[in-house]
Amino acid sequence: MSRGKPAIGDGKEGQLRELLKAAKAAPRIDAPRLALARWLEKNGSPRRAEFIRIQCARANLRYGSPKERQLGNREQTILKMNKRRWLQPFAVFIARRMCRPVEFARGLIEIDASVDMLLSSVHALSQGTAWAWVDRLVLFAVSATQAVQLVDCGLLGELSFLALEGKDYYEDYADGLAALCGPGRLKLLRDLELLHCRMSGNGVRFLASSPLLPQLRRLDLSECGLEPADVTTLVESPGIFNLTTLGLSYNKIGDCGVRCFVAGFRQSHLETLDLSGCGLTADGVAALADWPGLGSVRTLKLGSNDIGIAGVLALAVSPHIGKLRELVMDTDLDDGEAMMAAVAAKRSIASFRRIKIVGP
Repeated sequence: MSRGKPAIGDGKEGQLRELLKAAKAAPRIDAPRLALARWLEKNGSPRRAEFIRIQCARANLRYGSPKERQLGNREQTILKMNKRRWLQPFAVFIARRMCRPVEFARGLIEIDASVDMLLSSVHALSQGTAWAWVDRLVLFAVSATQAVQLVDCGLLGELSFLALEGKDYYEDYADGLAALCGPGRLKLLRDLELLHCRMSGNGVRFLASSPLLPQLRRLDLSECGLEPADVTTLVESPGIFNLTTLGLSYNKIGDCGVRCFVAGFRQSHLETLDLSGCGLTADGVAALADWPGLGSVRTLKLGSNDIGIAGVLALAVSPHIGKLRELVMDTDLDDGEAMMAAVAAKRSIASFRRIKIVGP
């Protein structure tokens, strides 16, 4: 948007911000985005309105179908005419050739950036309504100190998705997590990924007791140095029961951590559970197989665990896997044992669409 010449008519900025907030507050629902499109069409931005409608429609179509391809072609035509103008406020990210360029998803904006780049651009990004269009933000090389600075910069409060990748695994990110989890800090957030951010102990306690956790639907704490006691702290929080996706991969919680998990997480709406690389054996998988909460899980990831054929078969005879559609495992079984496990599992779980058993 050029300075002094907003794309939307004067006096409409407040309405636009509220419509964008509503769209981000329900990130998986089309209706608020279609309402935004109607408003844009009535207020001088018909191409952006059409673009939002097209992206929402494509997201609900089978990729590669004739209708999806037709809409995709029209989407690219609109982007060629308008992308530079729509993304002009984010030129600093585009010019420096980010890992992934600034993109659109169902009409709103996704950004991958280094935290240094973002913090150096706070003033420029805070002008006008440009940042209000950003729905998803992925930041990499984030230090523990910068995690606190991010909260103070004022750009995170209206995101629905935030991913932070830590810069130094041996730093303690507890203070940064405490700042992020403060009341009213991330009021629209639904998806949170904290990757490579060590937070065992105080950090997990801050998250478990925060007002942020109950509003999340997806939480990924991969490689955060969690221990079995941290798992207990997390699953005993009432706020965890709203999650549909939980990632705990590459935390060495072991079988003990899984037993803590199933003992504390009694009421579950989880659809995806990732325990890859957690140091599980067949005993831990057997405890998971006996967990009633497994009944809602559709995708279970157990890669990089030495669960053996006994673990595969424990899942195969579990009474709680009626909804399971995808089971991902890396095992150290040889080809013959892996084939036998796959056949046994398929015979026991006719509802599986596919079972992935990948050797070393």
